Amino acid sequence: MRGSCFFGAVLLLAMATSARADDALRCLDSVIAGRFDAARTVCRSLDLRDPDSAMVFAYYQLYGEIGGERLQKLALIGIEDATAVERRTLESARRHFLVAAEAGNPDAQMLLSMTIGMLEPAEISADGVSYNEEETRWLTKAAEQGVPEANYRLGIRALSPGGTLLIQPEYLPYLERAARLGHEEAAHRFSEYETATQLASTDSVDDPVALRKHAADLWSHPNGDEQEANRLMRLLADAGDEEAMVVAGKWAWPDDADGALKYLGMAAELNNTEAMTALGNFYACRGDSTNAIRWFTAARDKGDPVASYSLKEMADWGIDEWECRFL
Repeated sequence: MRGSCFFGAVLLLAMATSARADDALRCLDSVIAGRFDAARTVCRSLDLRDPDSAMVFAYYQLYGEIGGERLQKLALIGIEDATAVERRTLESARRHFLVAAEAGNPDAQMLLSMTIGMLEPAEISADGVSYNEEETRWLTKAAEQGVPEANYRLGIRALSPGGTLLIQPEYLPYLERAARLGHEEAAHRFSEYETATQLASTDSVDDPVALRKHAADLWSHPNGDEQEANRLMRLLADAGDEEAMVVAGKWAWPDDADGALKYLGMAAELNNTEAMTALGNFYACRGDSTNAIRWFTAARDKGDPVASYSLKEMADWGIDEWECRFL
């Protein structure tokens, strides 16, 4: 989940524009200034039936009772690490954000969605990512009211983690809208996706970094295409891209030994240490200790600790049971 560390910026914007009651503003000012002891009395005296006050109070709960650093940590390590008190506080903030969200406040709708996302993280399955329906519903409401961050958070669901593979196309229009609304990260991610897919469709090697990333995305994602990924990486390798040579060689193993030898050999000729170590593994897997030692030694002499360790393993145990699942 993209960290709830974004909570702070959004909440400040939302409340600075929506909290009009004097008590709510005093609560907000105290929390923004970090005067949580002073905030406690005034924040807890707010009329929580009022949407603006409820929203301010939810902010106080998150930052005055849980704390910004702790929220960020929970966003990174997961809600499972939260204490019972923290969970109750998040649930309470969720209820108060709901008051403002139901009143039509688009920022509250997004903040409610973010809180739900913390409490009920998305599940990753073999077919992709499954999002909580309530989280998505409120995020969509905010996005449809033009909140850039809400559009981005929906839109990024369209792409694989690598950002170049379209996996949930129904969300792509939100990413485009976020970019049009001036969201810098959305503009970057959308441009990155368009560039990579265009390069792949035209077999252009003008941007090897983008094409390598797209190929890696295709190779690693459950909804990707390993055959197409391999084709694109070999296209780059044949055009002289050293990093692509190494990757293409490793991907070829074990189904295409000739391909592995070809591309790793190309990179090794360019004094690529990683390729040399991979060639050592290649020959070890084929029972050829002479060539395995030759390549491990060449890589070790260039300072590769993996090659040095492999030489020790060969000396201690031989190569009869060498690990050969990958190079």
